[in-house]
Amino acid sequence: VGRPYQVESFGELKVANVAPRIQALTRFQTEKIALNIMGTDRRLLHELAAKGACDCGYQLGTDARFRVNIFMARGKPSLAARLISSTIRRFEELYLPPILGDVSMAAQGLILLAGVTGSGKSTTIAAMLQYVNERKKAHIVTLEDPIEYIFTDDQCTINQREIGIDCANFNEALRALVRENPDIVLVGEMRDKETFEA
Repeated sequence: VGRPYQVESFGELKVANVAPRIQALTRFQTEKIALNIMGTDRRLLHELAAKGACDCGYQLGTDARFRVNIFMARGKPSLAARLISSTIRRFEELYLPPILGDVSMAAQGLILLAGVTGSGKSTTIAAMLQYVNERKKAHIVTLEDPIEYIFTDDQCTINQREIGIDCANFNEALRALVRENPDIVLVGEMRDKETFEA
């Protein structure tokens, strides 16, 4: 609110060159954008009202998918959207060590991938899951909030579950996993003690 549309380009925030040119978004315009992105998802409306922020995915046409955070700042709505690539890249394209292939194919284990926002966690995880998808017959279940990369079954059967749409929360989704018979599980985020314990 009070600012034009902006885009981050090469680490610098700039006014977006889009039509119609808006010098300063009003509260009404910003709320309208947020409501259009949230759609009819009551969980998102509740989270925004109760917690002051919510995360969701937004698909624009067939090519552009975004991870969106809608939040309150000084009592006014704000939005931040990150473009999610529709292409799942390979280890060599990401300059990741080939040993990740062996780690990805391990029969048992727990892999924790941590880092700050924008450090490449989701991109690395997608590359690892795609590596397995191309080489092993397995059942993969992902629990994400929101779903970021969209996978296409190759050797694997992949079920992607979005928190708030396909299941109530991470804790409930983890409890249900026992009945889903997965070989590989991706838990998109570890937000609370119950999720860590599960």
